[in-house]
Amino acid sequence: MSDPDMSRPGLEDSLVVMDIADRMRRRADTLDQASDYDSRRRALRERLVQLYKAQGIAIDTDTLDSAIEQHMARRLTYRPARRLAAALARFYVRLVTPAADVPRQER
Repeated sequence: MSDPDMSRPGLEDSLVVMDIADRMRRRADTLDQASDYDSRRRALRERLVQLYKAQGIAIDTDTLDSAIEQHMARRLTYRPARRLAAALARFYVRLVTPAADVPRQER
């Protein structure tokens, strides 16, 4: 006879499958958001028009559209760290990373 518990999935299997499903769902959401470029651009334009109106500033729509296009074009580009920021990051990594040649103390 077979054990009835062997036919049921275990907790570990269930958690692994749930994790995979959550990752797939998040990726799909991210792709949906990234591919919805036109609606994001329109929403940003409407928001900016409202902000300028609230401040009593007249803004040319061509200028606003051009600024939005420039922002969207630069939004996902890589910009290397500035020299000081990169130096501080390297210093921090050296500070928190234990040296390989220093023996660890036993507790």
